[in-house]
Amino acid sequence: MKILIRWAALAVALLVPLSAHAGNERLTGTVFATGGSGFGYMQATFSCLGLPTCTGIYSAVVQDIGCSNTFNITDTFTLTGLNLSAPGAFQGHVTFQSDWTSNAPLTGPDVVCNYGKIVSPFTLPYNGTWNGQSGIVQFIDVESSPPVIISGYFTADIASATVPPVFPMTVTGSITPTVSNIDANFTPRPQDIGTNASTFVFALAPATLVPRAVVTKETHFGLVAPARSKDDPVPCVLAQLNPNGQLTGATASNLEAYTTGVLNAQGQSVNVLNNVSTPNIAGATFFVGYGANSSAMINSGVNRTAVTVPGASTCNPLPPQTGWWWNPLEGGRGFSIEAQGNNL
Repeated sequence: MKILIRWAALAVALLVPLSAHAGNERLTGTVFATGGSGFGYMQATFSCLGLPTCTGIYSAVVQDIGCSNTFNITDTFTLTGLNLSAPGAFQGHVTFQSDWTSNAPLTGPDVVCNYGKIVSPFTLPYNGTWNGQSGIVQFIDVESSPPVIISGYFTADIASATVPPVFPMTVTGSITPTVSNIDANFTPRPQDIGTNASTFVFALAPATLVPRAVVTKETHFGLVAPARSKDDPVPCVLAQLNPNGQLTGATASNLEAYTTGVLNAQGQSVNVLNNVSTPNIAGATFFVGYGANSSAMINSGVNRTAVTVPGASTCNPLPPQTGWWWNPLEGGRGFSIEAQGNNL
């Protein structure tokens, strides 16, 4: 494995084996890296729960230089030093439980490479900055000459955020490279206690995971980044799990209720994922919400993210944020965004 790719792996997709003490502290972000001496390609996203330490799994798509094919790697890791209590700089270490290798040629035309995963824990340092709503992380490959810098960005939903969650919810369970088990327990808003409502569990998932998905205005909820810069973006679509643990397409008006009844102050327990195959849902974000019907639940915003499953590309909607935004693979154009309340 190339040294630079090893550093790039620090920003791969994260997901904590969830626990009640993690609360609502969740980080999500994206990093791209390509080019440079001795480097091929890497794309990763991350989502983790728990501060200041996250323990979970990682997932990334990599391509060693000299190889015409890519490799997906997923395993466990521990990330320390996430100090987001106030704006400023922070730093820490990440420990991965595995590495990868390939037979990539150093010179000549690209070939189909044989990749392999090896159990070889290693620890790397990182630096980051936080402005109270979003931040950046930076990894420097000091072994390259000259050193190569890889930067990623992230946002966070933490207790100090200015916008409170629509309703309280705790999430427990775990996600491994093979199977996912997630439970949620939510308490309705005070004004909803005693009313009759349906509870819903649904997902935003890459259309490639949803068999026979029909992308329409009612089902299409944004794009995920392509696995490679030359690929077309993948639509994110509404979906639900069937009894066999497979994602099926849905619309905002035809979501099937998890349960229907009177909401009480003791809260509602929901089984979000029950021994579901992780590869079948990789990249999907699952939500829990309630309302008179599914359309009312979606339109009123009475729903919350429960969990984002790591994947090469993830459907993880985030509110627009003020700043300059661009794709480093498409230098020369970008956007300046100013977000003020519900106005953009």
